Amino acid sequence: MSGLSFTTSVARSAARDRIAELDLEIEDFQRSLEMRQLERRRLRDALASYSYPVLTLPAEVTSEIFMQFLPPFRQRPSLVGPLSPSLLLRICRRWRDIALSTPALWSTMTLDIEFEDEKLHEHQLGLLHSWLQRSGHCPLSIALVGSYSTRCTPSITALAKAILAHASRFRDMDICVPLQDLEHFTVPMPLLRSVTVGPTQYPPANTHVPGHLQRKLFLHAPRLTDVVLSNLFNPFSITLPWSQITSLTATLF
Repeated sequence: MSGLSFTTSVARSAARDRIAELDLEIEDFQRSLEMRQLERRRLRDALASYSYPVLTLPAEVTSEIFMQFLPPFRQRPSLVGPLSPSLLLRICRRWRDIALSTPALWSTMTLDIEFEDEKLHEHQLGLLHSWLQRSGHCPLSIALVGSYSTRCTPSITALAKAILAHASRFRDMDICVPLQDLEHFTVPMPLLRSVTVGPTQYPPANTHVPGHLQRKLFLHAPRLTDVVLSNLFNPFSITLPWSQITSLTATLF
């Protein structure tokens, strides 16, 4: 090495002695490394062979526990977030498989359309398709919720149409969308029992809406009996199957 001089026999002897010491140290390090690697393999194998008690439960029991994860009726979970069953997919492979094979877990949902963000709505549309596919043939409980400032946009219309492709499975729903989008909710809904309607835009309360301009909603929902009209909207802007409704709650001007 540069800077070292081995011109004398003493220096060369000292160098050889040091090399011997280093060889011994290296051997010690290698043995220590091998022992640690062996310990690591044993610990890893022990962990791999351990079964967490919760993972030994029958799949149907775990599935029922997952169902208790859902919020109470009508407090439908969002597609993402801490209260979404999507969180269960991230825990482990077994839980993911069980969650994906539990259709009822994906049959109740809320889509927040308050924010006029086209990219966000496109992302929601992709998630919505996944949820609807996972829900299998289960009856659906859905909320499509906007605010007073929500405006009709192509992406909101796309969300409404994607939901309505499964209208035959609707059990209950909340619809708070721009008035223009209510026109999509005229398809048959044979299982629908209860609904909340609250357009985000509507004519003033003192404006009479001619019959041919009224939104004729749920005329093909023979089981519908429970209706809530919210958001203080014009009662003349829609037509409902009044004769079959047994419970009506209305918040009007």
